Amino acid sequence: MQSSSTFQKKEHPQGVAENVIDFSILIVDDSTETLCSMEFVLNNFDYSVHTAQSGQEALELIEKNNYHLIFLDVRLPDIDGFAVAESIRSKIAAEEIAVIFMTFQAENREAIIKKGLQYGATDFMFKPLDIDILQLRTKIQYQRVRQIQQLKDSHHKLMELSGHLKNKSKRLSDSINYAKLIQQKILPTPVEIESRIKDCFVFYQPKHAIGGDFFMVEKMNSRQITICADCTGHGVPGALLSMLGHTIINDLLHSNRIFDPGNILTELNQKLLAVFQEDDAVKGHGMDLSVVVYRLDTHELTYASAKRPILIQQDNEVHQLKGDPYSIGDPEYANKSFQTMSFELKKAAWIYQYSDGITDQFGGSENKKYGSRKFRDFITHLEGSPLEKKEKITKELKSWVGSCDQTDDQTLLVNYLSK
Repeated sequence: MQSSSTFQKKEHPQGVAENVIDFSILIVDDSTETLCSMEFVLNNFDYSVHTAQSGQEALELIEKNNYHLIFLDVRLPDIDGFAVAESIRSKIAAEEIAVIFMTFQAENREAIIKKGLQYGATDFMFKPLDIDILQLRTKIQYQRVRQIQQLKDSHHKLMELSGHLKNKSKRLSDSINYAKLIQQKILPTPVEIESRIKDCFVFYQPKHAIGGDFFMVEKMNSRQITICADCTGHGVPGALLSMLGHTIINDLLHSNRIFDPGNILTELNQKLLAVFQEDDAVKGHGMDLSVVVYRLDTHELTYASAKRPILIQQDNEVHQLKGDPYSIGDPEYANKSFQTMSFELKKAAWIYQYSDGITDQFGGSENKKYGSRKFRDFITHLEGSPLEKKEKITKELKSWVGSCDQTDDQTLLVNYLSK
């Protein structure tokens, strides 16, 4: 064995202790001198080094031990190195073990290298061996094994993290789905809506599983009461706020027997502000909504609105009713009294109450907002029975969204009033 430099004992090539791995080497050569020389050099790096002087001995050691690197002499007394390599590769993948062939310089060097590569050689070294090259070849393979181990460790950690995130996601998904069931139980079903007001229906499409819009359809004494509300936000925060608003209004109607639209909004505003008490953490959270009350005995229609327009369609004419330009829950209007207004019904009419998710939705061929004008034009020429209207509305609004993301929760409450 020859060297271009004076050999000295060196530290681990791996560096810091946490990156140290148990690197195992097998040297296969029938020359005792070669084995001793290589073993002496490699042991100075604290590698785990085994030796074998025949192919059969090497194969027996490989069966018992896990090696990262094998230095394999091409010419052995019983089995040549190519046959040993072939046996190794039949059992152990190249990424798990490196095989470096060793042979003397020969005229047919290229042929030997080609054959070695066919049998799974990682690299070649030619005798007499150079110490520096031996050290370098070993260090390269050590770094390769360490990188593979680091990748395996990272993969293991990622799999553990992935499993943790999946479990966490499932728990969150289960909670949201349960919240969805609760919200569905609170909001009236199509059957319940029809049982209360015959020609009434709703298009309800939350942005997420649960939404910040809510609607109410009630028939109390001779009154038909329809409410469409749009709470700040969507998803879980919006849903919590919507359930709070629904609970307050339900109590106002059924316990306090308040049926005047303006009074409903005024009381709702005060109670919602009392809950939050001008807390900066929830500042800006409120709701926009409209309330329509129709008396079946007198055919009187009254309404009140907090920043939500109401559309009335009579034949091919659409009227827009506006209420107060204030949101429910705005501390600036804590003492605000919402107005009750009336509309004279001269003939049968369709009433449309909706959240801004309808008109603010982006879509169409130019990815623009649907807009109030387009919505009014659409319902102006909307004809048919309640079921036919609902089908046309659903088709129109869903086709407008198309492949775009839904912008906000969407709610449209439609009620037919026969004069």
